Amino acid sequence: MSIKKKTLCGFAAAAALVISSPIASASLLVYEGFDYAAGGISGDSAGLSTGAGSLNGGLGWSGAWVGQSGDTTYGNIVADSLSFNELPTTGNRLQLGSFRDASRGFDSAFGEGTYYFSVLLGVGNSSGDERTRFRITQDGSQNGTFEVGFGFSGSDPAELVYRTGGDTPVTGAGTGIGGTNLIVGKFDLSAGGVMSDIVIWLNPSDLSSEGGNIATLDLDTASIGGGVGGVRLTRTGGTESGVFDEIRFGTTWGSVAIPEPGTYAFIGGLLALSYVVVRRRR
Repeated sequence: MSIKKKTLCGFAAAAALVISSPIASASLLVYEGFDYAAGGISGDSAGLSTGAGSLNGGLGWSGAWVGQSGDTTYGNIVADSLSFNELPTTGNRLQLGSFRDASRGFDSAFGEGTYYFSVLLGVGNSSGDERTRFRITQDGSQNGTFEVGFGFSGSDPAELVYRTGGDTPVTGAGTGIGGTNLIVGKFDLSAGGVMSDIVIWLNPSDLSSEGGNIATLDLDTASIGGGVGGVRLTRTGGTESGVFDEIRFGTTWGSVAIPEPGTYAFIGGLLALSYVVVRRRR
């Protein structure tokens, strides 16, 4: 068989895998496994990259990860994924340096409904005023809607913190936190873009079921306007590095914890399809 025919066959097989994956695209809306070449990250508000490759992979995004205007060095793509129990992972991981952030917008803002998200955060356990946080934004810029992550205060150990507005984070639950942590969240979004009924699980023990876990934070009184259209990853202060991996947004617990049967096949199909497209262009 000729190279051209092999390529076309591979393209068709990958496309068939994506199409045949049951309902996966409906439950998993956004995914980022940081499947980029390992190495130092450079760039600014025009886009971040490792070498010649821009950080523009995954599912459900409008463009590549971007940084702050005027900065040139951000951190690294580190080989291998973070891991947490039986959570499936792909690609590598993102390590941000101190006082750095990376932002990215969704391909479309979320409409009215109930949504789930998850992210793996790697955090040291030292002292000092420092923060490693995951921010849900209005449009992928610095306009924050809700923020959750880890912070240190003075000589205190790492604590889970969150922010629903303003500049002062609020201490949640759990102290002495270190290593790799899975944060799973759930929120409602009104037709007017108001985020409410926010629930956070820190390191849930039962990934197979929402009901098998006790919520770490239940912010049923919080109501935050502005809409949901992207994320911003931040690492500020101190000497530790903030590590981020496996970002997911979906409409079910299963799409962001242990993905439903078709969801992971959908991710694999997209990656295979992207690989074939790149090969065809060479």
